[in-house]
Amino acid sequence: MGVDHSQSIYLPMSYELVDEVLESWCSAHQLQVSTEYKGEPVRSIQIVGARHSKIQIWVDPVSPAGIVSVHLWDYHSQRKEFSGPVDDLNTLLEEAYQLATKWLDRPKGNR
Repeated sequence: MGVDHSQSIYLPMSYELVDEVLESWCSAHQLQVSTEYKGEPVRSIQIVGARHSKIQIWVDPVSPAGIVSVHLWDYHSQRKEFSGPVDDLNTLLEEAYQLATKWLDRPKGNR
C-alpha cells in the first residue's frame, strides 16, 4: 500500500513552485541561479566572499507534501538545512543567506 498523492496540489518533486520565488530572490540579491548540473535539474547558487571563500546554497524540489528544503555549505565542514512549507521559501532563503554571509566573514581557521 502506497500513499495516495492524487489529491495533492503539489507536483511530486518539482521546481515549478520554486522558480518564481527563487528568481525574484536572486535578482534582489544580485545572484545567479544554476538550473542544471551534469544534465540534471538543480537550483544552486554560489556566493563568493572577499577572500575567495565560497558558500553554496541549493534548493531541493518541492516534496509531494509541499515542503521545500534550502541547504547551504561552505565546501568544507559547515552545513545547514532550512525546511518549511513552500510558501515560506523566501524566508528560508533569507535565513540561509544571512548565515552564509556570516560564514563568509569568518577567518578560515574559525569555521
